Amino acid sequence: RRGARAMSSSQFSASTVAFKTAIPAFLCLFGTFLQAAGLIFLPVSVYQMLASSIIMFSAIVRFFWMGKGLARFEACGIVLTALGLTLVGIASIVSGEGSSSQSSVGMLLVGIVLELSAQAVLAFEAVMEERLLHGFSAPPEFVCGIVGSWGLLYTCVIFL
Repeated sequence: RRGARAMSSSQFSASTVAFKTAIPAFLCLFGTFLQAAGLIFLPVSVYQMLASSIIMFSAIVRFFWMGKGLARFEACGIVLTALGLTLVGIASIVSGEGSSSQSSVGMLLVGIVLELSAQAVLAFEAVMEERLLHGFSAPPEFVCGIVGSWGLLYTCVIFL
């Protein structure tokens, strides 16, 4: 009997998995950069709430790119998340979070846009990785390690 992590009938090639994760790894780095940039302009509580928008973006990308629909309970959860995000966004803008000047509201809007953009990029990255690695039986630890290695390489090349 094979273990849970044993290879299935599909092939596992380390070099193929490594090359197929190069672009998603770059998107992960770029999405993380956008998150950090958005956090500069947002209170942490708003940042945390907006980070949950990744489920909406993932569902949209999976529907349009991969043709995967949603179950009724998934659609209900996404609608509730969208409602909660809308209310949190409106509340953070109305409250002003410390200052009522026009520039602080503008900076808050910049932070919200950056954070939502980051979540869209990260959702696209996750769905792209799912599609590229479909049919490969690579262990998840290996894939995570390869993506991390790509991230380290990209960080060294871009930021050093």
